[in-house]
Formats: sequence, C-alpha cells, structure tokens
Amino acid sequence: MTNPDYTHCTLIVDRSGSMSMGGKDAEATNGIKVFLDEQFDLPGHFTFTLSEFDTAFNTVCRLRTEKVDYTLVPGGSTALLDAVAQEIEKTGEDLNSMKDEFRPANVIVVIVTDGEENASKKHTLEEVRDMIQHQQDVYGWKFIFLGADTADWMGRALGTYSTTTYSDDAHGTHEVYAASSSYLRSVRSGDEQKMDERI
Repeated sequence: MTNPDYTHCTLIVDRSGSMSMGGKDAEATNGIKVFLDEQFDLPGHFTFTLSEFDTAFNTVCRLRTEKVDYTLVPGGSTALLDAVAQEIEKTGEDLNSMKDEFRPANVIVVIVTDGEENASKKHTLEEVRDMIQHQQDVYGWKFIFLGADTADWMGRALGTYSTTTYSDDAHGTHEVYAASSSYLRSVRSGDEQKMDERI
C-alpha cells in the first residue's frame, strides 16, 4: 500500500546547445522556478528530482522536499535515451529504498526536449521503450513527454503515457512548463486532466 497523499515528480531536462537560441534557456529556468513554486505551495506531500542532460547526464537534486535554485546552462548534444534510462534506474532505486507504505501513490516522470536524440551511446530506443513500458505497467508511473516541434515523435515511439508538442521558441518553452505544472496539479487534486497533444 502506497501513500495516497504523496506525489513524486522526476523532471528530465534537455540543456543541449540549441537551448541557447532565442532565450529558451532563460524561459526554461524561469519555467522550472514557477513549476516548483506552484507544486510546493500545494497541500500534500511532494518530492522532486531534477536531472539535466546534453551529451552527458547530471543530477541536480534527488527527492527534494523544498524548492531548489536552478539555472539551465546550455551546451553539448542530445543524449536523450541514455539520460532517460539512467533516470528511470535512479528513480527506481530511490523509491525502492522506501517502505511500501511510505512510497508515493503518484509517480510522474516529465521529459522535456527541444530536439531529437543524436548522442546516446549506451541505450537504444527499443531498450528505453521497454523500460518505460515496464514502469508504467507494473508500477503505475506516468511518463509525460514534451517535445518541441518534430521532436514529439520520440515520445510516441517510446510509448509514453502522454506526448505533447510545443513551439520551439521562448514562448513555447514558457508554455510547456506552465502546462506541465497544471497537469501535475490536477493529478494531485485527484481530478486528472490529460495534457493537450499540442500547446
């Protein structure tokens, strides 16, 4: 039995070099701040994990119980598949370390990318799709894929619970974080409203 009052969100953020274009990095930084402000102001137990990737993968914080000061700094290529695979394993380890009654009833994994995979070396799309499917089917995790313009095809190919496309510019970047926060708020209230397929 999990804790029905506990929601955990893992956010996997693309910080590749293309995020430096047109102010997308600043909008992502601000969007994550607003996202956290909103979620930590809601009632109920909430934890947050933030990881970022370009060519490499980096954990910013794990199972955070309060807001974190984060700035997205672009650089490198897009090793999305490797990042998602590593984060699935790490989040699984985090939750597995808890007693059943303390684990979150809601586990939401949000993947945000402004470009397509071009740098993973360890994992294939098929491998990551199987990992996602296992977590969704066996443990009830919900994977939310947010891809700019044509990048959304990968969310569908990975079989994520929800896939949304957004405009590959500063405004679209702002809107996608606002929409993801609204979605998570609906899940936590017990009245889930699915993400739109296009923002």
